Order: sequence, then structure tokens, then C-alpha cells
Amino acid sequence: MAYVAIENGGILLEALVANREAIGGFVAEHGLLALLCFIGLYIVTVVLSVPGVAFLTVCGGFLFGAAAGASAAVIGATNGATLIFLLARALRSVGHYSGERARALGS
Repeated sequence: MAYVAIENGGILLEALVANREAIGGFVAEHGLLALLCFIGLYIVTVVLSVPGVAFLTVCGGFLFGAAAGASAAVIGATNGATLIFLLARALRSVGHYSGERARALGS
């Protein structure tokens, strides 16, 4: 994704269209790696709740085609949501445990 121009703190869709051949060549040369990196980026975006997941979904379709891009977006979104659920659940149990210990110490 090094070919994507960044202006004013964000990635522009026009930059993707303007550099379509270079990006397409990169994706063709590194197909599986590019797809796995996209899924990883999607997971991180979902876990951190960064706005712009819809833009990332469109980019996936642009880079990998509609079927592969949509599949990668679904895989990334599902894994990201699962991770954030498991993280929240783990933090809840840690908070519950520490709350019980704090009440026991206060008694």
C-alpha cells in the first residue's frame, strides 16, 4: 500500500484510482500476502473502532475484486468483532475479580 498517496492526514479515493496500475501490480505480485495484510488492517481498524471501515471495504473491492474484497472484509470484521468481544469479556472478569478483592480488603 506504499503507492497510495496520503494527503491532509487521510487516504484519498482519487489516489487509489490514479495509481490503479501500480497498486494492481503490487496486489498481483503479492496476492495472498496483500490479502492477509488487508484482513489484518481490517481487524485492527475494527478493534480500535477507527471510523472509515466503509472506505476500507470499498478499497478491498477495488483492490481484490468484489467477491474476494467482500470476503476479506467479512473475515476481518468478524475476527475484529470477536477480538473486541473477548477483550471486553476478559476486562470485565478482571474488573469483577478486583472489585471483589477490594471489597474484602475494605471490610
